[in-house]
Amino acid sequence: MNQLDQTLTFLKEMTDANAVPGQERQAREVMKKYIGDSADEIYQDNIGSLIAKKVGEEDGPKVMIAGHMDEVGFMVRQIDDNGYIKFVTLGGWWGQVMLAQQVTITTNSGKTYHGVIGSIPPHILTAEARQKPMDIKDMYIDLGVDSKEEVEALGIRPGDMITPYIEFRTMANEKYLLAKAWDNRIGCAVAVEVLNNLKKIGTFDINKEEKVGASIGEELKTSAIYALGIGAFLIILYITFRFEFTFAIAAVAALFHDLIIAVGVISLLGYEVDTPFIAAILTILGYSINDTIVVFDRIRENLKRKNKNSFEDCLNKSINQVMIRSINTSVTTLFAIIAILVFGGDSLKTFIVTLLIGILAGTYSSVFI
Repeated sequence: MNQLDQTLTFLKEMTDANAVPGQERQAREVMKKYIGDSADEIYQDNIGSLIAKKVGEEDGPKVMIAGHMDEVGFMVRQIDDNGYIKFVTLGGWWGQVMLAQQVTITTNSGKTYHGVIGSIPPHILTAEARQKPMDIKDMYIDLGVDSKEEVEALGIRPGDMITPYIEFRTMANEKYLLAKAWDNRIGCAVAVEVLNNLKKIGTFDINKEEKVGASIGEELKTSAIYALGIGAFLIILYITFRFEFTFAIAAVAALFHDLIIAVGVISLLGYEVDTPFIAAILTILGYSINDTIVVFDRIRENLKRKNKNSFEDCLNKSINQVMIRSINTSVTTLFAIIAILVFGGDSLKTFIVTLLIGILAGTYSSVFI
């Protein structure tokens, strides 16, 4: 096989890989395959990035070539009774180009099925509706099945990855190529080619990093910080108004305790920090503050009663009164979480494991902090 054929084969495998944000395994494996022994060191970090390093002279320049492996795509949101699949978008999409697009649905087990994006037929729409772009929420994916049960029998579940289906091919002018996911698989391919070409040189120190989800990573980080900050501020206002300011500070301290425990354990386990992880963190905060409010409410009620008990005795009495309630609530919730962890598949694993850790931490922090 000549060099041109090898390059085309590499580009075909890179663009054929199905890898939406948070599920870049296929693209990552293709890159590992073509990097081969060209790197002195290659490893994957905790957020799924693939880092390949070529060591050169100590006082030489350091260069990083980076590209993101993910692609814009979709995720299964719901399967209706007729077997049509509702979906959400991952990345920026323009609704006008989506209708009649062929797509590939990849199940948790790795099986793939082809479908086509459809909507309400135009001849059924009113004249006014036909003049407007079709809303993405009104679109669906048709797999050519008759029922929800038939779709589920294929192993398709909410959370499964959906990617555009476009065959890689050379155009009429062979200098032009047609495929999906050029943004930014071509950047990844350039990084691999440079690394391979430097295999025998060794006069540079090159760090090449493929950043997973770079197209949404900054937005995700900023949104998470805003959400946590605004949430903590509103919690302080609410508890100060309903109880006391010291109660509010204690509640926020307990929330940050839960947050640190969850983030720390997830980091140790090596799970990716993605959108489901952020959703789990926010869910933990809401669940934990609910338990804390129950404790505060009981303390307030007991303080209103005129008795000779000290404040410490009142706290102990209040905590003992709500202890069984808090444990029963958490255990009941954990039953459901463990069931989802066992049967929900890998697409929900990060969310569920984070939630499991957070609820365990939140149960005792609401009582003891």
